[in-house]
Amino acid sequence: MYKRQIGAYRVDRENGQEGFTRAGILMFGKTESITDQACCPWYFVDYQEKLSNNTNERWSDRIYADGSWNANLYQFFFKVYNKLAQTLPAPFLLNGIERTEETSAHITVREALVNCIVHCNYAEQGNILIVREKDKITFRNPGRMLISVDDFYVGSQSVCRNPIIQKFFIQLGYGEKAGSGADYIVKGAIDNKWHIPALVEHVQPDTVSLYLYLNKANDTSYDTNGTSYDANDTSSNEHGQRLTKETLINRVLELCEDWITIDEISEKTGKSRQYLRGRIIPEMLKLGLLEKQYPDASTSPNQKYRKKQ
Repeated sequence: MYKRQIGAYRVDRENGQEGFTRAGILMFGKTESITDQACCPWYFVDYQEKLSNNTNERWSDRIYADGSWNANLYQFFFKVYNKLAQTLPAPFLLNGIERTEETSAHITVREALVNCIVHCNYAEQGNILIVREKDKITFRNPGRMLISVDDFYVGSQSVCRNPIIQKFFIQLGYGEKAGSGADYIVKGAIDNKWHIPALVEHVQPDTVSLYLYLNKANDTSYDTNGTSYDANDTSSNEHGQRLTKETLINRVLELCEDWITIDEISEKTGKSRQYLRGRIIPEMLKLGLLEKQYPDASTSPNQKYRKKQ
């Protein structure tokens, strides 16, 4: 009955046949059923733990479809989350589906994992890949973003690719129907004084990668793509003087008298695209200070911003 309620099992009204839906097979099925040509032949889930100091080791631990377990999403989620939870401060064990003593760090990692699973395009070639390294966790799934990166950081809207799978996690108390989970992910990073997570979309093959950095935000020794993502960051002007966030917002407003891209704002303020996209621009949009040039095409790579008229 429960699986019918969430859409994992149904009866075909036309012919009376009943059975698991594709989402149901992904969640609860056997590996061979999931990878059948009629279901998701490209399906593969992979967790790699790279915490060893031995540089000759490709990974120190791994969870993947090796034939020893049914590698459905239900099993994969709990196996991987339990692993990740043990590597965070104040680790705990899952007791069935019960969770105890979750910290903000646990919730952030959990929501990032759920986000990766529910927004994956299982019809595309590729695999879900979770990589735990000493300073970050990478969550990668096949498919393109259904909302813009800006909207992800704002958390104001969500378009779910797999609503039945999402509904299952919501029933378990995981995942957020109101948003994409980004609210918890970004807020959790800020609460833990981590760097702002980086969301990167790749094409050919189409994949989305979320990088959750576990370094403290004031640790500027850690860098990605040559930039530092400080959740409590301040900027420097051309004279090297530190700017408060409020001063930076005013500077962005000055630059946005006419339409301008994030790349141009980044160049003129000396701030990384990731910090602007993750903190400053979403906040200014939410406050009604800025508007988008293409509000109905949020994923446009040519998106520009200006001071709201």
